[in-house]
Amino acid sequence: QPTPPQFPPPARGGRPLPPSAGSPGLAAMPGLGIFELDRTLEGVQGQIWDRVNGYKHWKGELAKNEDGLEKFAEGYKIFGFNRVERGYIYREWLPNAKQAFLTGEFNGWSNETPLKPEGFGRWCVELPDKADGTLMVPHRCQVKVRIETNDGQWIERVPAWIKLAWQDHKTNLFNGVFWEAPADEQYTFRHPRPEKPTNLRIYEAHVGMGSDQPKVATYADFARDVLPRVKRMGYNCVQLMAIAEHA
Repeated sequence: QPTPPQFPPPARGGRPLPPSAGSPGLAAMPGLGIFELDRTLEGVQGQIWDRVNGYKHWKGELAKNEDGLEKFAEGYKIFGFNRVERGYIYREWLPNAKQAFLTGEFNGWSNETPLKPEGFGRWCVELPDKADGTLMVPHRCQVKVRIETNDGQWIERVPAWIKLAWQDHKTNLFNGVFWEAPADEQYTFRHPRPEKPTNLRIYEAHVGMGSDQPKVATYADFARDVLPRVKRMGYNCVQLMAIAEHA
């Protein structure tokens, strides 16, 4: 197996370079022998190398700065609402913010809860529990983050790491929902977690489209009509797409 060629990372604001004329062909790259399989792709080598080089570059950046992709994917443990001793910390990545506020039903949609910059685009605010032990932001409270951008614009956004969003059917806009259900309202799993398979057979599905009826299907529809078929066909993993939109 020839050694795969090394190519420069994508230039800022530009496209990464395709392989030079003297470089080994794409077939020399492990798992990328697509030109041998489909000669019609010869005319789009540049676009394919864009993706190859971009992937290699950002994979290296994540390994160098974030301890790898797996660690980077655990951003939810840092951003959003996270429980600490006697309260919560809300954190957001807002690199273009001049100032930011957590606003919602808990403070009358005011600017009374400002976020503080932590550097590197991170902003946060501490939300200590009240003296009686109740939460400053109660369960089911609707929230947004209000931002003044560096060019003076004011915008409101649903927090990026929010776990639930509700739509106002009068305005069609969404608000984030802080969800911290009391113990007696939390779901308890009724069955043991299945063993992790050594080889995945992944079934990709969209819950809302999982029906032969002219409607948006529900999770109950999916569990009743689709999952038994998935199991019967021998799949051992389900990848649900567009969860945020369907929720």
